Amino acid sequence: MKLYLLRHGRTLWNEEGRLQGRTDVPLSDEGRCSALAAGAALESVPFDAAFSSPLQRARETAELILRGKNIAVQTDVRLMELGFGAAEGMRLCDLAEEKQPTRSLFSDPEHYVPPAGGRDL
Repeated sequence: MKLYLLRHGRTLWNEEGRLQGRTDVPLSDEGRCSALAAGAALESVPFDAAFSSPLQRARETAELILRGKNIAVQTDVRLMELGFGAAEGMRLCDLAEEKQPTRSLFSDPEHYVPPAGGRDL
């Protein structure tokens, strides 16, 4: 068995350097193009199943990759991104300036504790 793991395509928040977390930010045009390119590169792969986070950026990426194949994307909340609470939507550079606890996820992930309103699962 082979397992293929792909990250969702770019969003406007990726381009702006904003923390997305569980905020349901859609793909940008660039993200859609890269998902279609990934689908073309994986065209010969005989996928049996596809799973995605229910967030639209992940689900749409999977659907674009599988375009033309008769495979339904199954969503599962266990595949969702970490929740960052009030830090969602903040620019990563602002997290450092405001000493947000979310910043430790990137600098010291072993000791990361989700901020108030955030979730790790």
